Amino acid sequence: TFDKIFVEQTSTSFQKKRLMVITDQLGFYKDNMLAGYFLDWQLYSTIFNEPDYYDNVILVRKLFDNDSPEIIIDPLDKMKPFFKRIPDVSIKYKREGEGYIKINN
Repeated sequence: TFDKIFVEQTSTSFQKKRLMVITDQLGFYKDNMLAGYFLDWQLYSTIFNEPDYYDNVILVRKLFDNDSPEIIIDPLDKMKPFFKRIPDVSIKYKREGEGYIKINN
């Protein structure tokens, strides 16, 4: 059937936000925008599953320097070890529910 080619919408309380989704649920992007360059979980999961590699930390850091998200959907808290290694980025976000929200200063 053709039902499987459509992305299922995920219920959210936000719209028109710049997101980084650290999971395979693309439905969060409905009525929102991609921040950064991580879209396909199968392609970038190795980066978030291996936070001890310096190159992975640098890649994530560059994302925040160039195109920081307003909201990070992160149900498994994959950002936690990256935030430990990038403290100046981590202070700009607070954990809320299954993700992080950028703090407006």
